[in-house]
Amino acid sequence: MTEVISPEIETFEQKKIERETDIDDSLLKDKLEEIRKNPHNFICDYVENLFPHIGRRVFEVVSLMPPSLIIPDLPYMNKSVRSNINCLFLAPSGAGKTTLSKLFGEITLAPLEVESITPARLESEISKNPKFSLIVGDFARMSRDPIIIKIVEGILGEEKQAKRKTMVTDIDVQTEGIGLICGTPQDLSAYLSGGILFRLIPIIIIHKPEEHAEIGEKIADRIGNEDYSDISERTIKFFYKELELIQEGQHPNIKPIEGYIIEKRFSDLAKQEWKRITDGIVKETNMNFIRGLHEFFRILISHAFLNIFNRKIINNRLCPNEEDFTIALKIMIRTIETQYDILRTDRFIKSLRNLDELQRVMKNPAFKQKYKDYIKNMIKVKAGRVSVNG
Repeated sequence: MTEVISPEIETFEQKKIERETDIDDSLLKDKLEEIRKNPHNFICDYVENLFPHIGRRVFEVVSLMPPSLIIPDLPYMNKSVRSNINCLFLAPSGAGKTTLSKLFGEITLAPLEVESITPARLESEISKNPKFSLIVGDFARMSRDPIIIKIVEGILGEEKQAKRKTMVTDIDVQTEGIGLICGTPQDLSAYLSGGILFRLIPIIIIHKPEEHAEIGEKIADRIGNEDYSDISERTIKFFYKELELIQEGQHPNIKPIEGYIIEKRFSDLAKQEWKRITDGIVKETNMNFIRGLHEFFRILISHAFLNIFNRKIINNRLCPNEEDFTIALKIMIRTIETQYDILRTDRFIKSLRNLDELQRVMKNPAFKQKYKDYIKNMIKVKAGRVSVNG
């Protein structure tokens, strides 16, 4: 196992990372030591404290995205499977999407934040910096443009490429990117028709009334507090930069990771669980859920690299452990189940003939609340007829 000695703050000064002079260096050094011990929990706890009932659920995945940007792809025969993790985060207006995406933009590597953008402008930005963290605060406006959809699929998908011919120029750029795409549940049909739903890990959050009330109480208790001080956000940013230094060969104690040693039992158990939950779904929906298995391995290696200070390394190859396996399996299962729930709800809405049938369903106590929530957000009623929104 590689012996790890914590680097000094001066290592970061050499990389010209911005420093704030009003915080004692000793506090930052202590925080860096703390985050290295359990980075996933450190990040999730911090964001959950800021955004209760939403922060942890989102950052369980999102915190793994910056590591996935800089580690090697997964070898597969003579090919490879991308390591990059992408996330589709859907929540109603006012739930915190904008604030969470801005927070991610503050801490991630090579942020590229866009709201409304043309295909040419997006391709121009990517050409200038092919390594990026794409952050889209409101994808609904962009999703109406099929060219934008194709570009996003290309730069975040297995192709890792922005390629398009126009009357003015030919675009052909190899990319290394991750994407946090935000929207509302009302736009679900757009993600279904565009295929985006199966290229990203979907996270859909619709708060229960009691959660909504608790969030309001915490906001009211905290507003006006000028004495609050926490350097956790700056610590997380420094920590991600430290991981980047490792892969750039600039770290004094750890060499760049060149590959992975994945225990066969992890692969076998993941395969068994994936088969168990997808067999019936594939027969019912006639859809392909292979990407769900890919997500397991992406999460596995990204969580292991996030914890590189606590992981075994053999000949520059990272060895995921039981903790990495548990997190990856949980996220894989939840990803596939969410995709299935959306498909099932979409098909159910299309089977409804009129408003009376919809009302009977919504009043039926045997009908699961999560499906009722999806229906409320995906439904469109016009002249007594029921259809999928969008």
